[in-house]
This record gives sequence, C-alpha cells and structure tokens, in this order.
Amino acid sequence: MERIEKLKKKVTDLYQAKKLGRADWSDWLFQNHIFVVAKNAEQLSNRFGVNNDLAVSASMLHDIADTEMQRENPEHEEKSKEIARKLLEECNFAENEVDVIVNDAIEFHGCKNGNLPETIEGKIMATADALTHLKGTFYDYALETLKKTDTLEEIKNWALPKIERDYRVKISFDEVREETINDYERVKGLFNTN
Repeated sequence: MERIEKLKKKVTDLYQAKKLGRADWSDWLFQNHIFVVAKNAEQLSNRFGVNNDLAVSASMLHDIADTEMQRENPEHEEKSKEIARKLLEECNFAENEVDVIVNDAIEFHGCKNGNLPETIEGKIMATADALTHLKGTFYDYALETLKKTDTLEEIKNWALPKIERDYRVKISFDEVREETINDYERVKGLFNTN
C-alpha cells in the first residue's frame, strides 16, 4: 500500500474511533474538512510543480489531536505534532520529510503572530487549509453551530479575524488569493449581515 493511502487509513481509523473527549467538531471536520484540505494541497502541489506527498500528509494531520481532545486544551498543538510524527514514521516517511511536515507545515499552518511556514510544502498546506475554509462550508457550519452558545458579537470576534488571516496571510500565492476574492467576500458577508 502506498504510504499516502496507508496514512489516510490511519487518520480515518483515528477519527472513526470516536474517543471520548475528542473535539466537538471532529465528526464534521472528518467528513467535510480534513480530506478536502488534502485534495486542495494535492492540486496546489501539482499546480506549483511540487511533490505532493508532504503537503498532502500535513493536510491530513494538521489538527489530528482533534481525535483525542478539545481544541481549547493547551496540549492540543503538541499532541497533534506527536501523533503526526508517530503516524508518519509508521508510514515510512524519512526523518527529513517528517521534519518538514511536523516542524514547518503543521506547526505553522495557522500563520499566527507572524509565524509562517518556510517550506513550499508548508505554504501549500496553509493555503490549502485557507481555501477549504473560504470555499467550503466551514464558516457556514461555524456560524450555525456557534449561534447555539455564543452571541453574534462573540462569533464575529472569532470569525472575522480568522477570515482575514485565511485570506491575507495563509494564502501564500498572490494568484490564488486573487482567484479567491469572491469566496472571501461571501464568507465575510455571513458575519457582517447577521
């Protein structure tokens, strides 16, 4: 079995195990996000002439700790990297590949506080994640879900900066950002008009 297929099976098994304490959105993310990000990463890798194994793997693993714990857990980020490293080694990724996937693409995929991925694979993974947020139903689902517990003002305070970061920071390629302007405007409108 090819290592990407082997990794996909291991990721699927973790999400389908439905461990107690996992992230509230983990079922939705498994069905609507994780493998969509991976598909976007594959397309971007092909577009920019990069071997897609590393960006696709990072995409499948970027928030893998969701299978075990809530996002608010302060150990979430480190746990994601620990699980990712273990699965990559089990799937025969070389040490230098694991380093790119875990210590660049996964660690910096959120592009927070000026911490940006340095490798092309990390930039592709962050871009793929942002595209999945902006072009898919991520923000639509977030709005509907968060309305049950949070005020509109609280939701806006979370969503609007995230939308801006997705569009302005996480998309590392100007031409991709230009192609995404209508999606960005649509998603922003969800939170500016409600």
